[in-house]
Amino acid sequence: MNTTDKLDDRIMHRSISNETSFYLWWILIGIFSSFLITELISPALSRIYCKSYESISRKQYLEWNASYSDFLSNVGMCISCGYMIYDSLTMIMYLKGASLWTYIIHHSIVIWGSSAFLSNEIGKYYAYLKYLTELSTPFINLRWFLRTCGYSSHHKYVAIATSLFAVTFILTRNICAVPFWYLVSYNIHHHTSEAQRIFLIDAFKIYFILGIILDILNLFWGAIICSMLWQSIKVLKNSQCVESE
Repeated sequence: MNTTDKLDDRIMHRSISNETSFYLWWILIGIFSSFLITELISPALSRIYCKSYESISRKQYLEWNASYSDFLSNVGMCISCGYMIYDSLTMIMYLKGASLWTYIIHHSIVIWGSSAFLSNEIGKYYAYLKYLTELSTPFINLRWFLRTCGYSSHHKYVAIATSLFAVTFILTRNICAVPFWYLVSYNIHHHTSEAQRIFLIDAFKIYFILGIILDILNLFWGAIICSMLWQSIKVLKNSQCVESE
């Protein structure tokens, strides 16, 4: 490896570190914001505007304060819907063919499903579990930035970003789909009466359909991503061989 390559690697390593630090800071901000809302802001406002707040039990106290966070989570879901709508409209300008339609289907499912969750106020817990699949998104974004900066798909940093993306995608979107559906089925059939079960199955019908379509779409993408992962592993193996020479 020549001096220029080593310098580029140092610069890119610093860039990746900065990118990782950026996301970690936002995670910490999220934790701190949740603490601030549930432990300071909510109690302060509640004591001012609701005199009965002081007389509630500890359990009710926790639920009361957490309801503010629930409101913010709903706002977050609304923002997600807005982003999906905007992205669906703009991607028409830079995508075409199968890529365009798969993204349109994905975004439509998210918009429809999130809107249904917000309207019905039922099962949002499962929606939040599905949102965990976005853990792979920072890595695909990182890969895009690296490629846009001029690094080829055979560069080790691109290969690392691709591998991280592929592993998190396959884990969260493909493998975790199995325990997710098991959890849904278990909760419906083991924690409800017959009447509640019938109601939930009927209410969740649209969610079942959308969720299954989403999982099928993720399997389609997963097959492509497995190929990307395999290519990235080969690139990393080759780079190790070159460095050892």
